[in-house]
Amino acid sequence: MLYLDILILIITGVGAIYGIWSGDNLNKKKATISTIITVCGVTATLSLSVWKYLDDRKSAVIAARLRTDELLTTLAATELRNVDVAWTFDNVPPGALQLLDIGDALVDSYFLANEDVDRLPADERRKVDMAERIDTTVEPMLGLIASGTSDPSGLFEGEDIGIALARFKNDPKGWVDGLGTALHYKGGNYELLFPLNPNSDAILSLGKPGDDPVSDEPSAWQQDTNLFAKTNFAFKVGATSAEGSVTLHWIYDRGSLNRAAERPTDGELSGGFGKVFSFLIVHRRLERTSYLNELTSRLSALPPERAAGGGWADHSTLQISVNGLANPHYVYDVTYAGTHSYAPNRGAYDAPVEEFAYTRFDCRLRALD
Repeated sequence: MLYLDILILIITGVGAIYGIWSGDNLNKKKATISTIITVCGVTATLSLSVWKYLDDRKSAVIAARLRTDELLTTLAATELRNVDVAWTFDNVPPGALQLLDIGDALVDSYFLANEDVDRLPADERRKVDMAERIDTTVEPMLGLIASGTSDPSGLFEGEDIGIALARFKNDPKGWVDGLGTALHYKGGNYELLFPLNPNSDAILSLGKPGDDPVSDEPSAWQQDTNLFAKTNFAFKVGATSAEGSVTLHWIYDRGSLNRAAERPTDGELSGGFGKVFSFLIVHRRLERTSYLNELTSRLSALPPERAAGGGWADHSTLQISVNGLANPHYVYDVTYAGTHSYAPNRGAYDAPVEEFAYTRFDCRLRALD
């Protein structure tokens, strides 16, 4: 709108000046004075328009900040009953995108090799599908994100990835007759430790079934011990792609939050998140008691040992919705902050022994609306 106002003023001023100098019986002295007055008037009006525009923008920014602060305060005082976390990466390299196809192939192979599971009712079958994708898609993707690499070939063995995917997509009969593929994940273990509450004094290991045991006893369809351990959770998790982007998605309802969130005995969960916070991808399995006792200090700023190097996972977007509300929801800019080693005896005279490595990601609030 400001540009339109400026254009109108300039056109009006030019027209006025043209009228001054194009009349009959031109008096150059009077025309010059009139031109100066016109230019000064246009300049003053332009200055006033720009000042008003900037003042309005400043007021809007202040109002937005006040609204954000009010929402942060309100959400911090609200009990957390549901949390929906979506972590999105744009311009993902083809190799990393291929992980979703690999996951599809491995899940299909699992059902082909386990006919009884394949015949389960739709709800139970979806649960098994989700559990399989934790191991075949989400965890390998966390490994690629943490390392900043995009080639999944070193994470799997049993068959060449290209050959397996070609058979899966182009030879359905041969795929079924051969019961899918022998391809399987051989990479490391990764956990995403995600802080809750404005002070990050509670932590979820996102997508970890063992932290969310729904039942002490298996249902009729879970009589297989491995199947029960794999599917005994209530949170939802998935990975999707669209136009070169990848989104990892987790949803925890109230029951799952109460079971899975590690926090002090009397700790409560609120819908508040800080304007700035960090989370970790840990390069190994951890005991749940370690989340707070050993890793809270790891969330503080440390100089990275292997810093970001312009990789595809260096910048991403995090969206958090609470209590089933589409709005307001948090939107964070996420920055890769380096990979570090946790070595408890780092100050010893001999070389410290690395207990585990972890990759930190820093989040800064972009919007809350």
